[in-house]
Amino acid sequence: MLQKHFFYLLIIFFIPSLTFSKTLNDTLVASQYYHTGDSLLTNWEFEPSISFFKKALFIYEKTCTWEKAAKCYNKISELKRHVNEYEKSISFAHKALKIDTKDFTKNKREDANAYDNIGSYYETYKSDFKTALHYYKKAFVIREREKYDTEIIISYLNIGKIKQIQGLYSQALKDFETALDISIQSFDKDHYSNATIYLEIGNNNLHNWKFDNALKYYQKAFDLRSQKFGEDNLKTLEAYDKIGIIHYQKRKNDIALQFFENTLALKLKKLGKNHSIVATTYSTIGDIYKEKGDYNKALIYQKKALEIKQKILGEYHFELSEIYFALGIIYYRTGIYDKALEFYYKDILTKKKVLGDNSLKLATTYNNIGLVLVLKNLYKKAESYFKKSSSIKERIYGENHIAIADSYNNLGLTYNKQENKEKALFYYKKSLNTHEQTYSKHELLRSNSLKEIGRIYLAERKSDSALYYFKKTLNIKVKLYGNDHPGTSTICNLIGNAYHNKKDYQNALYYYNKVLKIQGEISEKNDLIVASSYNLMANTYTKIKDYKKAQLYYEKAVNINIKKDQYNTNIFDPTKYSYPEILMDTFYNNAKMLQTFHSENQNASLLKQSIILYQNIDILINYIRNSYQNYLDKVSFSKKAKEIYGDAIKAQLSMYFETQEKRELKKAFYYSEKSKANTLKELLNDANAKNFGQLPNTLLDVEKNIKKDRAIYQSLLTNEKSKKTTDLTKIRQYENLLFDINQRQDSIILLFEKKSQKYQQLKYQNKVVSVSEIQQKLDKKTSLLEYFVIDNITYIFTISKNNITIKKLLIPELTDKIKRLQEAITIENNASYKDLAYTLYQKLIHPIASEIRGDQLIIIPDGSLWHLNFDLLLTQKENNTTKPKNLSYLLRNYVISYANSATLLFNPLNNYTKPSDVQNKCLAFSFSDTTKTFTTNTQSLTTLRNSGDDLPGTREEIKAIANIIDGQFYSGNQAIETNFKQQVSKYNILHLALHGEVDNENPENSRLYFTKTRDSIEDNLLYSHELFTLNIPAELAVLSACNTGAGKIAKGEGIMSLGNAFQYAGTKSLLLSSWEVSDKATPELMKYFYTNLKKGMNKAKALQQAKLQYLHTAEVFYTNPFYWGSFYLIGDTAPIDFQNKTYTIYWSIGLIIIGFLGLFFFIRNSDQN
Repeated sequence: MLQKHFFYLLIIFFIPSLTFSKTLNDTLVASQYYHTGDSLLTNWEFEPSISFFKKALFIYEKTCTWEKAAKCYNKISELKRHVNEYEKSISFAHKALKIDTKDFTKNKREDANAYDNIGSYYETYKSDFKTALHYYKKAFVIREREKYDTEIIISYLNIGKIKQIQGLYSQALKDFETALDISIQSFDKDHYSNATIYLEIGNNNLHNWKFDNALKYYQKAFDLRSQKFGEDNLKTLEAYDKIGIIHYQKRKNDIALQFFENTLALKLKKLGKNHSIVATTYSTIGDIYKEKGDYNKALIYQKKALEIKQKILGEYHFELSEIYFALGIIYYRTGIYDKALEFYYKDILTKKKVLGDNSLKLATTYNNIGLVLVLKNLYKKAESYFKKSSSIKERIYGENHIAIADSYNNLGLTYNKQENKEKALFYYKKSLNTHEQTYSKHELLRSNSLKEIGRIYLAERKSDSALYYFKKTLNIKVKLYGNDHPGTSTICNLIGNAYHNKKDYQNALYYYNKVLKIQGEISEKNDLIVASSYNLMANTYTKIKDYKKAQLYYEKAVNINIKKDQYNTNIFDPTKYSYPEILMDTFYNNAKMLQTFHSENQNASLLKQSIILYQNIDILINYIRNSYQNYLDKVSFSKKAKEIYGDAIKAQLSMYFETQEKRELKKAFYYSEKSKANTLKELLNDANAKNFGQLPNTLLDVEKNIKKDRAIYQSLLTNEKSKKTTDLTKIRQYENLLFDINQRQDSIILLFEKKSQKYQQLKYQNKVVSVSEIQQKLDKKTSLLEYFVIDNITYIFTISKNNITIKKLLIPELTDKIKRLQEAITIENNASYKDLAYTLYQKLIHPIASEIRGDQLIIIPDGSLWHLNFDLLLTQKENNTTKPKNLSYLLRNYVISYANSATLLFNPLNNYTKPSDVQNKCLAFSFSDTTKTFTTNTQSLTTLRNSGDDLPGTREEIKAIANIIDGQFYSGNQAIETNFKQQVSKYNILHLALHGEVDNENPENSRLYFTKTRDSIEDNLLYSHELFTLNIPAELAVLSACNTGAGKIAKGEGIMSLGNAFQYAGTKSLLLSSWEVSDKATPELMKYFYTNLKKGMNKAKALQQAKLQYLHTAEVFYTNPFYWGSFYLIGDTAPIDFQNKTYTIYWSIGLIIIGFLGLFFFIRNSDQN
């Protein structure tokens, strides 16, 4: 029995001993795994390190060794961050924190480490520095409370780094120095752990451009690590690389290169040629060659880096983003812009996956894309990228941080390019002030602001002021780069331009030659800069009348523009050239030079060469326009194109005067047409291409939704900006959403073009109606007058059924005369009106009166002529006593209508066919300025016709037309935007008796006001940009609101009025107003107009007769032109068929049946007889 008890006691004591022994053995194995993982981490072998920590973790969790398990979780969290697996990183950090619930005895050291890992996640992955700082401070509190004196060093470093990012450099430095004091007290001043702190203090000095101080600390870090780990250890090489970075920043590129080539050799030996760290060093060496201006070698090293990392990580891993970014810069600097954009877009894709939409690193890439777009003349699109970049920076740093200064500078650049000089100068000076207040030694960025201020003064012809800023810029660049560095090329060209403007042509040539010399001495010269310099040289030689040298340099500019794999041929093909915009400048200036040379020696061959160049430029203009997606960029480009077409017309007319051949005159007309309403043509082309381009309905639906989203947020943005007190947060939010929507829009258009070749063909067709085609469509009673205005010269093309003529007129101050005429009309100054109306008739109509055939005129205005109602011109010199109703208005002699261009009028691009469900009736709306609830007012016009009372919100003019035509009428709280959008595509005639407001600065924000109600879904402001998204297939839209036909004149486009938006939406013709409409006269005028339409008159005739009828019947006080002369008709003038075609078909079928029955009975009766 005793033996049995003894046996049980042995079991009781032996089994726990065995278990303890096994646990001890397991934890010893786990400890070995842990230390191996830690050693691999020290050597930056991240993936193997993770594997060993996971093995250790498995054992620690199995043996419930929770504190060490937490330690493993934190190590894996750190490593996952190193391999860019951020979500996994934060997940492991949270697991480390959860161990608290399993082991309440565990000390808090690993909690602090977990908070550090979570903070790092928000710092590096989310760029959410506020949240990162919150977690770093939580770690700090634990370490301070638990008196973890050595670990608190980590907290000071982490908190200091965040302050440094926020630009609080002195506070950051204080934290780093505190960390160093603790470290020295805990260890000693030569302990290797101090190296990490020295690196951070060095970084602080680097950020403050205190390179010598930074170098001192980096050297200390290197010395400590080399003593501890040896010179070939990767931690030591980290410090060694930092020393190389200082030499790189000090522009000592050769010394920096030597440093990184040394580390590259060691890394290759230690890690092999296909390691990610080796690839990073290749990329850094590529950056150095980039700054040396050796772009060829820079490209080689970056491509090596890219190849290695793609093999290891795939095409879109986060680590590739910096290489994509570097390649974008290289291609940008070498002028290969499409390649630059390709790599920048790849950079965005890789960064977005990891960092989300609002990372600081993304802001830098957006900024660089903006710079490329500026050089591609896509200014509005560039502006959106700069704004996106600055909004990210402002969110992170605030508005007055040094990082924002560059964004201010670039916004100034886009406004300068858009000729908003005042706004541009504001941003340039804001950028310069920011630099001077923060980084007095940040010379390179400061020089950019100086350069751009100089550009403003150059554009204003203030050459001495421009030279002052340009030379300050050059001094900075020479100090940083050296005298013959390619980085000085652009500023030397600008200095040359300033001297050119001063007519100091020798100094101009000196600086242009300097650029060519610098570019000629580098292996990978910037062909864009060289081509620009050749152009500038040629322009200068033209000024000093050395035409042979000018021609030589123009030819050099063309040759260097040819792509490397192409060769020059006799057939011009714009795709063979690298820089179409530069080539256009080359051809244009060359053509003008040949015209000047011809005028001096009358050599016909020079004129022929000039004409050939203009033909090539025309092809180039089409090619360049097709590359633009943004509406406002297209409008901006039209201005430049119009100037070119003006000189092309001069060349063709010179040839016409020499040869008297009509074909030369017809070519001149062709160029006039090419300068008209190009953006409208392209938008209608695009709509046509979508209708007939065989695109999938699913894609079309996606595009429609994108356009609707854009209209919504554009409206919200406009409304917010128009408030007296704006919400900047909302503005940034809407701008960011619009930026994303525009990117989606660009993507869907590219997808359309890939999916359908027919869509591409229809979208980019660019046929111009010929004179013979116009003459075929004109009847003998109609003449077309097309005006082309350039400076003080006005060309008038007169085309009738059998003839074409041109008049060249010198009309100084034309714009001023038209403006004074309109002012005289609106303030009812009859004496001034009579004088100006007769003067303008003498200038604009009388010189070509003998060429006009018939009594119907189609006028295609240009420039300020869009603000002139031609029918109000006076054909006789009137005395002051003549009453307004008896004046000799041109209206009495001619039926006048207007068109955007002959091509749009006679060769419509939208293949208009009225949908079968469109009613031959009128949809009418009237405005009520009230939010009070009153009876719903939706009536047919037939009902309104019989109504005795004037319903709330109903305007008298609607009741006037209700007696003439049928349709649907919305008034009061039913006259809202939602109802308009739902009904507008169903009616053949629209009549909108609404208030209108024109925004001359931003025409797309011009608007019509619907009735405002409390429960309305919409804002009841219908903006022009919203009309772009609608389908409005009406034959006629009457916009009976104030100023619906007024607006800003865009060169090469015409008037940017509310009416344009209806044309974009598919409306065939519009009745618009040039100034405020009269409530007294308009109802009568509209009554006569619709009565005449109902009688079968064409629209222009109906309007002419309505005005004459009004004059004949109106009270004498309301006969001044102000009351009745505002309206004009634009577009198709054909009569409107008021018959319902469905009923007509039924009647026709019925009559046919009756006819057959009659015939049947007749034959039967005949047979019986």
